[in-house]
Amino acid sequence: DEFFTDESLHEPDGETVMIMGLDVLPEYRKMGLARELVFNYCRKEQARGRKRLVLTCHKEKIKMYRKFGFDDLGESASNWGGEKWHEMEIRLNF
Repeated sequence: DEFFTDESLHEPDGETVMIMGLDVLPEYRKMGLARELVFNYCRKEQARGRKRLVLTCHKEKIKMYRKFGFDDLGESASNWGGEKWHEMEIRLNF
């Protein structure tokens, strides 16, 4: 949860990038836009020397992120917003 509130944790040249949010308007869902956004972002960050992307998501989004190539690392220690989150990661080695 500190990543949301403590900017000193930001490492501009670090090997890991955390995606803080992804949302597609309902009328544009099921069109592959989220997939395209994530894949393009992965390619961009890999070109910048990043090794992995991480994010947290609600349980109902795990399947979607797995389709994108993310691994579910299990329930996150985060309880941001009083919610339960799953930590997801994708290694950028494609």
